[in-house]
Amino acid sequence: MHFKLRAAVMAGALAVTSPPVLAEPITLDEAIRRASEAAPLLQAGEAAISAAQAGARQAAVRPNPSIAVEGENLVGTGPYDVLRQSEVSVTYSQPFERGGKREARIALAQQDIGVAQARARIVGLDLAAAVQRAYIDVLVADVAARISEERLDTEIEIQREAVRRVRGYKD
Repeated sequence: MHFKLRAAVMAGALAVTSPPVLAEPITLDEAIRRASEAAPLLQAGEAAISAAQAGARQAAVRPNPSIAVEGENLVGTGPYDVLRQSEVSVTYSQPFERGGKREARIALAQQDIGVAQARARIVGLDLAAAVQRAYIDVLVADVAARISEERLDTEIEIQREAVRRVRGYKD
């Protein structure tokens, strides 16, 4: 009964990508391909790789300059009128990176790409292993069903022969 449940789960997972066709045999490679196309974890892994690549591009860029504007005594009356006592300060700053900070940031971002690729590969291999296990379970269930059918046919034949011999003995 357990193998029927697994076969049903596998068939349901494969039905997501294709219309259901009963008794359509597929190869292991085809089962892995269909499962890979429907797996959201693989799509998430690809998105993580893209994000890490974008992070690497950003890491290669110099820090942005900044501009700050400060004002004092802008709103007032009398001696603190806008045209008499107001003060405005504008500051421009551009950080300089020293000591290999940029190179270290780029190297870290490149390592993040490698980590994302490795994680996506692990998820893909885990999915392929799960599909292989389910595929083998289905094959085993198929062989067990055929063996059971053959045993049933043999038992029916033995029963017929026994009935024939018993009837022949009575005559």
